[in-house]
Amino acid sequence: MKRLRMGGADYLRPEQVQGFDLYLSFTAGPILQQLQMEFGAKKALPLYCSFEPELYHPKPISSRFRCDLSYMGTYAADRQPKIDELSKPIKNSSFRRSKIPHP
Repeated sequence: MKRLRMGGADYLRPEQVQGFDLYLSFTAGPILQQLQMEFGAKKALPLYCSFEPELYHPKPISSRFRCDLSYMGTYAADRQPKIDELSKPIKNSSFRRSKIPHP
C-alpha cells in the first residue's frame, strides 16, 4: 500500500488498479477495503496460499534435496536481509545440511 500511495511499485501503478475486475491479494483484512476505496478496485479479495492435494502430495525425498532444515519462499529483495540473518546460526548449529536458496 505504501508503494501504491507513493506512485506504484515495479509491477503495478495506482491507476491500473481500477482496470481490474478482480484484485487478488495475499493480504486480507482492511487493506482489501482500502484498495477498493482509495484505488478504485472493483472487487478486492484475499488469495490464500493453497495447493491441489491430488497433484501435490508427499513423495519420496531425493538424496539431492535431503536436509535437516529448508526454506522455500518467493524472492523479494526487501526480505533477503532477514533470510540471511536467520540463516547465519545454521552454519554453526547441529544441522548437518540445510537448503536456503539465495539469489
